[in-house]
Amino acid sequence: VSPSEVTCLTPPHPAASVAVVLHQLSYDDASLSRSQTVAVFRYEAQVAIEEVHPFAGPSFGTTNVTVYGYNFVDHPSLACLFTPTVARNATSGGASSTRSLNVSTQATFHNSSALSCLTPDLSPFFHPTDLSWASFN
Repeated sequence: VSPSEVTCLTPPHPAASVAVVLHQLSYDDASLSRSQTVAVFRYEAQVAIEEVHPFAGPSFGTTNVTVYGYNFVDHPSLACLFTPTVARNATSGGASSTRSLNVSTQATFHNSSALSCLTPDLSPFFHPTDLSWASFN
């Protein structure tokens, strides 16, 4: 990508730590040299969500949602992503429209099969009667 960055595509692999080795060839003053750099990459098991409880709450947020599934990993950036979709009906001959917004909140890790988070306050973005939940990722 640049003299200081390399991008690699990971092949499929089961959950484990693996060595990533970068071989570099340099040509300087008619001599060829070789060096290598080693780093560690961690493959994680695929996360799956089985249930969200409760499945609904008020648009002003603060509902404590528990997410059940498997292969959750405790990490400082663990978050719940809420994707509300607003469908506006046509008024005065205008066209109907939809728009979505991604809002994330910090998640609390309980164990590899449960985490929880508070729902975000969506009232500044949408009128409560316009909200429909298209997905919960």
